[in-house]
Amino acid sequence: MNRARTCLISLLFSFLSSTVYANELIAFIVTYQEVKELPFSPKESENCNCIIMDMRYVAKYKIEALLHGSHIGNEIEFLVFDHYGFPAFAKQKSSLIYLMKNGDEYTHLKYEWDSVTPVLEGGFASCENTDFNDSEEEL
Repeated sequence: MNRARTCLISLLFSFLSSTVYANELIAFIVTYQEVKELPFSPKESENCNCIIMDMRYVAKYKIEALLHGSHIGNEIEFLVFDHYGFPAFAKQKSSLIYLMKNGDEYTHLKYEWDSVTPVLEGGFASCENTDFNDSEEEL
C-alpha cells in the first residue's frame, strides 16, 4: 500500500506541478498547534443541496519545513474535511501534510499525510514500514 501511495503522490506532484496548477499544491513538515471542529451551519447544509458526510476542522500548525510550493510565514491555518472524524494526522506531534491553495485559503488534501519524527542531527525522518500492506491484495 505504501509503495502504491508513494507512486500516486509522485504522480500527483508531477501532474499538479504543470503550468495550470503551479504553486497550488503545497507540502509542509509541520508541528501541531491546534485543531478545532468547525461544524456546518444549518444554512450551509441547506445551501449545498447535498448530504454532508464529512466533519470540518480548522487546523493551525507551525511550519518546520516547506517541501513543495510557496508560503510566507512560519505558521499556517487550513481547512480539513474528514469522513472518519478527528483527522489522524492531528494525533501526531509532527507530520508531512499536503495542502491545496485556492486563492488565500488552504485545504488539506484529503487523507494524505505522513508521520515524521525529528532526528538528532536536525530535520525529520519517516520511519514507516515500506513493506507494510494493509490490504489483502498483492501489489
